[in-house]
Amino acid sequence: MNNTTWLCNISMPRAVETFQMVLTIPVLILGLVFNAAALFVLCCKLRDWTETKIYMTNLAIADFILLLSLPFKMATYNYKFAKQLCTLLVSVYYMNMYVSILIITAISVDRYIAIKHPFRARTLRSPLKAAAVCLTIWLVIVSFSVMVNTDSKRKGSQHQQKCFHGNDSTGLSLKPILLIEIAGFCMPLVILIFCSTQAIYSLSKDISSECRDEKRRGINVIATNLVVFFVCFAPIHVAMFLQHLIKIVDPSNCSLQQQLVNLMHVSSCIANTNCCLDAVCYYFVAKEFFLSSSVQTSPQRDN
Repeated sequence: MNNTTWLCNISMPRAVETFQMVLTIPVLILGLVFNAAALFVLCCKLRDWTETKIYMTNLAIADFILLLSLPFKMATYNYKFAKQLCTLLVSVYYMNMYVSILIITAISVDRYIAIKHPFRARTLRSPLKAAAVCLTIWLVIVSFSVMVNTDSKRKGSQHQQKCFHGNDSTGLSLKPILLIEIAGFCMPLVILIFCSTQAIYSLSKDISSECRDEKRRGINVIATNLVVFFVCFAPIHVAMFLQHLIKIVDPSNCSLQQQLVNLMHVSSCIANTNCCLDAVCYYFVAKEFFLSSSVQTSPQRDN
């Protein structure tokens, strides 16, 4: 890649820094409290390791680790860090974000199976399979991060730098960015939309029957989760793609690069709110899964 792509002097505008502080501090505090409480309840109060508990525990762990990285992420805006530490911070942040995205997707698929195919669910769903899915997600994300960082280390110097600024000479090329965009966001979004709409359609049938209120709450939870997912993660992936695209098609346009980096900072703050919103939804998701296993006991076409 042409090095002129990375010669722009990218800075942190005061307005963007203020926005991040105003949004990140309450998200950090509330997110840590909510996720710590969720982990305590999931691990200490609920005895049986069901599919729901396994997925939500892994989601809470990923969100909790991401939140713990936020103070260091904010510190990198004003201070330079060693290359190795910078790589570690960026890796921890993005690894846990994509683990969260994929686990949310797995929860959606599991919910779809439980609601749409309640009889097949007895063979398709199990705590062991849920644990295997979560383990696979962690291994895939960690392996991809190690592969990318190994390639980055071969290309770049070890000088101190400001992390998350978008002007690093070891930035990713377009190919891994496209892989991240497609496998890390577009495909999960398509799966989430399909599973959510199918689950909503199934729950909306016979809405006047018994358990009407429970079905409506389930529909509201599913729709809310889908909207939250899109609002939280769509902006950062649009910004990420445009940021890397402009470095290829117009590397000398430093003004546009600065604007896209600003957009990346703002959208990453929006994405961080998902850690807090996930914790708020844990209770409702648990009730929804219980609903899916009880409401659907009546005969229904399993197609």
